[in-house]
Amino acid sequence: MNPKYSIGDIIYLRESASLGFLEAYKVTGITSTSPGRIVYYIDVSNGSPIVNFGERITNQNRPALYFDETELIAYCDALTMIRTYLTTQLTAVNSKLTQCETGTA
Repeated sequence: MNPKYSIGDIIYLRESASLGFLEAYKVTGITSTSPGRIVYYIDVSNGSPIVNFGERITNQNRPALYFDETELIAYCDALTMIRTYLTTQLTAVNSKLTQCETGTA
């Protein structure tokens, strides 16, 4: 199975987008953990120590996050998920506002 994303690609987190957040990361590595399962990792050297990934050439540790391919989406897919979330939230706010305006709240 070929990877959907390549090293250097900008990817977005599916779960964050489903909650209305647009979190972009750059793919810094790709590995296969089992047949057909691709795992991507991103460097988070900017101060978010989650997991230490040992770089085998220079033996330096740096923080990294690992994601299964199903957890990542492209930019347009992320925007679509955010729009869906925000539309749902706006509908709920409008419903409550209508109750306030009619005095039923």
